[in-house]
This record gives sequence, C-alpha cells and structure tokens, in this order.
Amino acid sequence: QRILGRMQCPKCKKIYNNASLDLKPIQDGICDTCHISLVKREDDNEQTIRNRFKEYLKHTKPLINYYEDKHLLYHVDGRQDMKEVFKAIEGIIGSEPND
Repeated sequence: QRILGRMQCPKCKKIYNNASLDLKPIQDGICDTCHISLVKREDDNEQTIRNRFKEYLKHTKPLINYYEDKHLLYHVDGRQDMKEVFKAIEGIIGSEPND
C-alpha cells in the first residue's frame, strides 16, 4: 500500500503518500508547498511490486535468515507511525556498544 500510494511533487521533489496520515497532502493530489499536481512513478504498480517481492524472496530473505541465526538482526515494525519507527531505531542504535 505504501508503494501504491506514493506520489511526488515534480517541482520540489517532496514525497507524499496516501497510505500514511503523516505523509498525506493537505489537498488530495496537490503539493502542500508548490500547489501543483503530484505525480506517481511509472513503476509504482502492482506488477512491479510483485516482481520486487520475488527478488526479495530470492536474494534478501536468505540474508535476513543468516543474520537472525547469528543474532545480529534487529526488527522494527515499519507499519507504525513514523515517529514511533524513528524512536525504535534510535533505541537500537543507542543500545549498541561503542566500537
């Protein structure tokens, strides 16, 4: 839903997303700053998402399993509010010992 809802201002390049309350434009389909129509990337469609997911399963998922087995992977729920995601990441980074 995040990919399908993604839009961008062609002028200022600000990213918006209809799937996120934090990223929705004030006026549907219009940049809050430039007041021009937002555009979607051509590759933000269901077929491309399916292809990307197949690639994820083939190339990335095995890496995730590898690092989980070594207890070197942290999980953050990206479906949360952006502020909550940021706090979770800060907590992980702050808990790391200094090298």
